[in-house]
Amino acid sequence: MVKRNWIWWIALAAAFSFDFLFWGHRPGISFFLFIVVCLAAGAVSAAVSGIRPHLRSLILVPCILAAAAVTFLRTEPFTVFCGAAAALGLMMILAETYRGGRWPFYGWIDHIGAAFRLGASAALHPALLPPEKPAEGALPRPNAWRRWMPSVARGLVLALPVVLVFAALLSAADPVFERALNSVFDIDRLPEYLFRATYVLIGMYLLTGIILHAVLSSREERLAAPENPHVRPFVGFIESVVVLLSVSLLFAVFVAIQFRYFFGGAENITAEGFTYSEYARRGFGELVAVAFFSLVLFLGLGSLTRRENAFQRKAFSGLGLILAALVVVMLVSSFRRLQLYEEAYGFTALRLYTNVFILWLGILLVAAAGLELAGRTRCFSAAALAAAFGFTLSLAVLNVDAAIVRWNGLRAVRFEVEGASARAEEQLDTEYFESLSADAVPELLALYRTSAVPEKDQIGAGLSCRLAAMEEESAEDWRSYLWPVAEGLRLLRASGVAEAYPTHTERGVWYVQVGGESRRCAGQEMWMD
Repeated sequence: MVKRNWIWWIALAAAFSFDFLFWGHRPGISFFLFIVVCLAAGAVSAAVSGIRPHLRSLILVPCILAAAAVTFLRTEPFTVFCGAAAALGLMMILAETYRGGRWPFYGWIDHIGAAFRLGASAALHPALLPPEKPAEGALPRPNAWRRWMPSVARGLVLALPVVLVFAALLSAADPVFERALNSVFDIDRLPEYLFRATYVLIGMYLLTGIILHAVLSSREERLAAPENPHVRPFVGFIESVVVLLSVSLLFAVFVAIQFRYFFGGAENITAEGFTYSEYARRGFGELVAVAFFSLVLFLGLGSLTRRENAFQRKAFSGLGLILAALVVVMLVSSFRRLQLYEEAYGFTALRLYTNVFILWLGILLVAAAGLELAGRTRCFSAAALAAAFGFTLSLAVLNVDAAIVRWNGLRAVRFEVEGASARAEEQLDTEYFESLSADAVPELLALYRTSAVPEKDQIGAGLSCRLAAMEEESAEDWRSYLWPVAEGLRLLRASGVAEAYPTHTERGVWYVQVGGESRRCAGQEMWMD
């Protein structure tokens, strides 16, 4: 039997933990800890109700923890956003399929329907479900206070805001009462207390609804049956074949030109009047868009095309494989174009995001073709979720900001060896380095030790500015802990950059001494956000 009263208290504790972890503190390890609390709240609620999760649902738990850990193991903004989004998305899927475990077989329509049902449960379940009753045949509880305690608790929750409002009015009416009240809590912060109490109660209500959905409703997963889809196929087989053949022919011509003018080497490109950088600058974004919309086209036709016999099914799958193979070649071309652009103009965060995205888009395209060939297209949404999770972990493992410093440093060394370092675009962009997150500190220190003047002074001054800003934030509460910041502080304190490039403040603005001259710390605005 579901212990609804227990679930209310567990949800209240989880909602209070949100206030404790986040109010007045910068996000850090707090997000990871809150995810752990929510998982524990769900597990305890199910355990006290005698409900066990499906084994396939438990697979999601380590994935959720890994995604949530990204938020304090990295500080690069987009990587942190992807980690938080992945953790919350997987938490929703876990709640949707806690007892049934059929999430690998969900289609996109199933995910959308399950999300709506989860939202409705969060909003309505706590209010519509009757209070917990003793099991049939069970003996009555011997202690009356156990029956009264839930009602007393609800009464206290309702009384709290009323008492606070009257306390504020009475403290304004009498200074002695105000002094006594302030000895207990600061009456001037009453609006803050009311706001915090309100969102804690709302959080308790919503978490109760989500937990009740997981333990009560997630077993009856209503998936769209293959024989009864939401949208029946209405496109003829011949029409789809014409579309796939036309697109494949166009792609084949493009790929042939790519082999002639791109994969064939620099001589074929320059023979047409293009430089390598000019040729690379154009097209990699467009090629990625072509690959994405090709995937959408293939999946859309696969869902809407009537295939009435085995020959039509095999022919459609074969054309899909040809299309996928051509698009993979185009993705390789796009990846190579991006590499050429990076060789000419350096590495940035957006370019590295695109590199990783191209890789996972290619994997997803191959997976889609394989699922079509195996007749398991229903599992494509699971493959897409796996690709999104892989993209997030790839960014975290790659360490985007550290990779930017490392590869730009190697690029500058290569150009110097080749005697081409006089061109402006081939110099180290040290100002850009100063805008990077704390993830880049180890690589920046390594580059600082191996660089020559003036780059060495520019990097060292930026590191000294960064250390000064990080020192100000180092006294923050443990809930704001970020591993890259702690490790960066340790390395910077031991590096000697603060002594080599002293810093000082004037009216809240940081300055650094470089070669006897004082200049403003360029990255201060970002570090102090």
